[in-house]
Amino acid sequence: MSACKKVKKWITKKVQIPVEKAITKAKKQCEEVKKKIEEKVKKPIEDWISKREKKCKKRKCKKWCLCCNKWFCWIVNVVVKVITWVLVTVIKWVTYWVCKIVMVVVDIIVKIIIRLLKFLVTFIVCLFTDPLEALKAIWELWKDILDIIETVFDFLKGLVCDLIEYINDFKRLTCSLTESFGWIGRVLFGVVDGVMNTVKQIIGTICNFLEGVKDTLFGILNLNGCRISGGLTNIGVAIGRIVLVKLGVIGWVLVSGIANNVRKKKLKDIIDSALSEAFAGDEDRVERIKDKMRFYSCPMGLPVQIDARRMCIKSDRYLQALHANGFINLYALAGQINGCAGKRWATQTASVNGEVVYTGTDIRVSYFDIKRFIEEGPESVPEFSVYPIKLGAFENALRVAKEKAYQLGMELWWDEIKDYPINLRTDGEFRYVPMNTDFHEEVFSDFPRNGTDDPLCKVPSLAIFQYLDDDPSFGLTSWYRPPIYIPSCTCLEDKCCEPSSYDANGEYASKSGVSFTDRTPKYVFETVLVHELGHYFGLCHCGHDGLEYIMYSPAKSKRTITINTFLEFLLLSGGPSFTNDDAKETWKWLTQVAHNTCLFP
Repeated sequence: MSACKKVKKWITKKVQIPVEKAITKAKKQCEEVKKKIEEKVKKPIEDWISKREKKCKKRKCKKWCLCCNKWFCWIVNVVVKVITWVLVTVIKWVTYWVCKIVMVVVDIIVKIIIRLLKFLVTFIVCLFTDPLEALKAIWELWKDILDIIETVFDFLKGLVCDLIEYINDFKRLTCSLTESFGWIGRVLFGVVDGVMNTVKQIIGTICNFLEGVKDTLFGILNLNGCRISGGLTNIGVAIGRIVLVKLGVIGWVLVSGIANNVRKKKLKDIIDSALSEAFAGDEDRVERIKDKMRFYSCPMGLPVQIDARRMCIKSDRYLQALHANGFINLYALAGQINGCAGKRWATQTASVNGEVVYTGTDIRVSYFDIKRFIEEGPESVPEFSVYPIKLGAFENALRVAKEKAYQLGMELWWDEIKDYPINLRTDGEFRYVPMNTDFHEEVFSDFPRNGTDDPLCKVPSLAIFQYLDDDPSFGLTSWYRPPIYIPSCTCLEDKCCEPSSYDANGEYASKSGVSFTDRTPKYVFETVLVHELGHYFGLCHCGHDGLEYIMYSPAKSKRTITINTFLEFLLLSGGPSFTNDDAKETWKWLTQVAHNTCLFP
């Protein structure tokens, strides 16, 4: 290795990576602060309010004063809800944005200083020892400038997209007040929710459009054909959503919120009936479950943890072989020069959405480091890691899943998204890249899952690179379906309706969990993860003909667009949803299969 290359590697490894790794870690603390405020302050308050709601509703009416005792309790609850919501929400968002603004400014300043110094030192050394490498340093400086500009763009886009979370916070308040006001609240705050739903649709469309513009613009500047293709696709879908917004705005404002509140009331009846039937004679357990899920307040949902992980491949010989055999495209994943020509559509979209970064940082690996790694081996460059999905995209998929899961009476939560490192198998075969059904249960053994006494309400959710060429899946589920459980659906051709069996040792062998791939356009595929979670919780494809259903499958359904599709998209939620029948099936699975681990025995 020449002196020029040694100097460049040393600066990257000993200076740039440690400093920017510290910045990356510090930026994560902003999200952690926001999460801690929600977990340590917001949730305990919501639990306390839920218990007060329960006491108020069960309090006997004093007829001599027209139930004044219940009215006083109700007024106190409303005042407490409003005051605590204002205080907690203001503290949370002010703290978060002060932290985020400071860290973005620090990040940009540090990147400018370090990368400029790296360029000057490398350029001077290479100019006298390896002039060709000096020219490469100029190109890498250009890429560094683009990365800094993209950081600023992401920050500005975040200002817009975070409005969706603000609205969700406000909807939690209106949801809670709806419970206090009863049927009057379902109508009154239903209209308010309809307005909020409409604003969310508009902001979501703007975010998708900005994401498409970013990918197209920076794809051009980076000479990245795959990214340009993905960006143009997102722009096209955003334009289609604009048409949807124009057609659906009146229906969303007038109907969606009220209809959603009616659905919530029916959902509570479904859950109440399922618990009463399953645990008849054990009222203490029923009330314990209801308290844990804030049944008497809002938002209501059984706590379910998502064990979220991303496949991660370090820069070793296995990664070299994967690139050489065409299973992944390092240049495309890293956002570097590539034409993306001749690839099948699934591989193209997977290439756009992943990332290749120096391990422990968010620094995109340079084109020449990737080229050197491919040609000279792992020792020639600082260690880097390859992921099939960007961290922000995974977090967005989880947020979508959380919002949709409330329709089943579940509240999803998760800790930090972890790495799922993979490498070459001992027999020399490629391990999990690409994934197929033969390896699907095996992959969850590392979570760990043994298939017999797994905590079923801690769901392994793994982002993978891709499935086999002959497998059209965007996601797969390994589910826990012991023989005692018979799904309600009658479509025998639907795999998840088939009865399960025990292995030779008399133990159920399935290691349950879900896997999924990230795809473009975002709006179309953002529900893939929650679709797979639906399978995990007992739902099938059958009975879900139409795009309005989260459990819709183009391969299994007889119809794509129905009358209900128009009603759901133009009058109700504006996108795919779970139904009350889905909720019935889910709570059947919970009470018959997962009651020992999910329902607080």
